[in-house]
Amino acid sequence: MPTALRCGPALSSPDGVEARTCAVVRGEDVWARTYYRNTTGALLDAALSLLGPDGRSVRSRCVAGAGDGPFLCETPRVRLKG
Repeated sequence: MPTALRCGPALSSPDGVEARTCAVVRGEDVWARTYYRNTTGALLDAALSLLGPDGRSVRSRCVAGAGDGPFLCETPRVRLKG
C-alpha cells in the first residue's frame, strides 16, 4: 500500500536541534511524524500533535534522545473519515 508524506520546512535551533514534521497517509490511516537530530547532549521532552479538519487531535510525547540520529517521533494512527 503506498504511503503519502506531506512535510513542512526543516527547522533548526542554534543549540543543536534539527527537526522536520510530516503528515503521513497510508490507506485510510493518518498520523504525524517528526524526524529529528538532537546534538545538544541533553535529553529533551518533545510534544507532537496532529489536528484534523474536524477539530479532533491526537498527541504524543517523546523523549528526544541526544545524538546525531536521525530519530523519529510519531502520533498514534487515526482512521480517515470521508
